[in-house]
Amino acid sequence: FAFLGLNFIILVIMVGLIVLRNLIIKKTQFNEFSKSFFILFIPSILLALISLSRVIYFDDNKIIEINANWIYNFLELNFRSLGRFVWLLVYLIMIYTLYKLQSNIKPQLLNWVLIFAIFLGLFDTWPKITSQVNERFSIAYENPLNSKFWSKLSTCYDTIVSVPSVTTARYLFPIAKIASPQKMNLYPAYVPRVSPSENFLMQVGTSQRIKFGKFDSKSIYVFQEAQYVLESIVEQDKNIAVNTMPEGSRAGLIDGVFVVAPNFENCEKLYGKYSDKLYINKQYSYRVEDSVNFSNNAGAANHLITGWSEIESDGVWSIEEIAGVLVQRDNLTPFSSIKISGNRFNLESNSSPELEIRINGQ
Repeated sequence: FAFLGLNFIILVIMVGLIVLRNLIIKKTQFNEFSKSFFILFIPSILLALISLSRVIYFDDNKIIEINANWIYNFLELNFRSLGRFVWLLVYLIMIYTLYKLQSNIKPQLLNWVLIFAIFLGLFDTWPKITSQVNERFSIAYENPLNSKFWSKLSTCYDTIVSVPSVTTARYLFPIAKIASPQKMNLYPAYVPRVSPSENFLMQVGTSQRIKFGKFDSKSIYVFQEAQYVLESIVEQDKNIAVNTMPEGSRAGLIDGVFVVAPNFENCEKLYGKYSDKLYINKQYSYRVEDSVNFSNNAGAANHLITGWSEIESDGVWSIEEIAGVLVQRDNLTPFSSIKISGNRFNLESNSSPELEIRINGQ
């Protein structure tokens, strides 16, 4: 309700007094416009009632909070921003206010009233307008990704892949500032007003390709924090990428951001200057006869691919029908046997769930 402003609230009060006066002197007449207009108030009031099922603020002050879960149960729908349902009612009140003023005040006086309302509105909102301008533009934005490495990405790559998907401007803006001047694609950065399911599918697809080593040679992969994504999940994806990246790739930190650069050794303009900052050795390789403990303090993130929950201190639970493990060996010595031990989590103690194990698809 804050965007109404003090000026329009005063105009609405004026119209209320005019309507009250007309009722007292019995001068009220309903023409065709008024009748049609009041019909619109019925659906607008219903929408306004639905919008009140949230916390209601006036400026920054909380006025009332109404629990209206019955609305969701009745409609069987969820809406992104119920507060906007009140807009139709507000616009109708604004239009009706101007109409009544025009019908009941002489044109010359109406001009002065509207001029007064405009200046009163500016006086009412000016402190907030100027404070936001000062706050937003007093400090020039400095991109934390200021290394020359970023400015030369387009010489070797045409896409920056964000892993996991970025959900806020805080994480998106730095890499967008890199991609835009070089006319590079940015994928699959989450942007508001884009279907969450679409972004989720893109991110799942990217994670699956990374876990199975299917990197795009014309894309550079940037790993960073992301809203609503656990830090352990980001770390797990990063470790998997290092162990699955193809020959000729490099990985490491540039300006505090972890990158995986496929086909980096063939990138002449970047390789010579930045090869010392990006390493080639994989972080972990399994050695025959080693034991692998799938806990968060034993390097489990180096092996888990998909289908697992968050890593815990004493292990990790599978949460999907298919769960994958990556074992990157340091040599081609064949396995003579593999021993796997674990515990089941099943509330039905008498049941006997089946477990199928496949190695390299067999």
